[in-house]
Amino acid sequence: MELFELENIAKRENINLINCKMNKNKARIINYHSPFIFMDYSKIDSSTEEKCLLAEELRTLFLLWLLHPLLISN
Repeated sequence: MELFELENIAKRENINLINCKMNKNKARIINYHSPFIFMDYSKIDSSTEEKCLLAEELRTLFLLWLLHPLLISN
């Protein structure tokens, strides 16, 4: 899967991608009222790394959404 495809998935799912300087992380999810993926592009060395980080953050976010009803019912 290409980077633009991952970006299109984020756009289609109304996930905001935001460039943000971070001290320790290259990417982070915040799911507060609406989902955000913050990425520190100054720390990302290549488009391959950017693609891997975005894919990992999207996967984690989708798993949280999938498991959310199970977590609430327990």
